[in-house]
Amino acid sequence: KGLCPQTMAAEGAEHLVRDRFGEFKRLAQIKNTLPQGSTDSQTHAVHGFAKGSDGKPTFMREFFESIGKIQAILNQGRANIKLMESVLEESLQATTQDKQKEVSGQLRTLADDTKSHLQFIKDTLQQLSTRSEEEERCLPNSAEGRIRVNMQQAVAKKHQQ
Repeated sequence: KGLCPQTMAAEGAEHLVRDRFGEFKRLAQIKNTLPQGSTDSQTHAVHGFAKGSDGKPTFMREFFESIGKIQAILNQGRANIKLMESVLEESLQATTQDKQKEVSGQLRTLADDTKSHLQFIKDTLQQLSTRSEEEERCLPNSAEGRIRVNMQQAVAKKHQQ
């Protein structure tokens, strides 16, 4: 298609965040490697996916949920930008002053909405980074830590685009 490597990486990163636990569980059941008598909640708890002993979601679950929210907001921002393009085209074709004011108001609303999306993403990424650093201090060099760093970098690159 002639896409630059950064664009291809961003498109690839979009598909990184998805919960594959169910898929792995089915494979384990097919291969008979899943312990007998394990329930969903027990299996999730063993792997640290569902809830901790205090009943609250584990950090990795919260992390992936936050990444999912960020991706949804990024998609909303992209949709706003595409809509801005059509509204801008409409403003160039506006022949009356009333129509120009109306279109200008639409553009301003879309720009403000997109700006708030970007701020939300920036704040959420900062919170995730801070929380990840805290988790890294507790469990240095963990696989989860490396996953978080890679995911944060991928989402940050998408945010910058």
